[in-house]
Amino acid sequence: MIKKIKITSTIKDRYVAEGRDFLNVKFNLLDEDDSVLESLSLEFGMDQTTEEIEAELKKYLDVRMSDEQRSIVNASFEEIQKNADKVISDLKDSIII
Repeated sequence: MIKKIKITSTIKDRYVAEGRDFLNVKFNLLDEDDSVLESLSLEFGMDQTTEEIEAELKKYLDVRMSDEQRSIVNASFEEIQKNADKVISDLKDSIII
């Protein structure tokens, strides 16, 4: 499960076609054992502060962790639904003596 973000690099970058400069922040999503789960990058405005970027990355982390939790719950819900469907099928036309 995703537990934290580790920033691996931050560089000034430019979209030549658009003539737009930005900060390219590369980072890894880590699990509880600090194993890398995914490597990503996000763009930030050149005028953003360290605190603003860290706050945005924290929000990103919170959303990813929430999505992960939701997918676990949904998987459990799907198993419950499959079980219910099986019980319905098994009980159809049953005669209990």
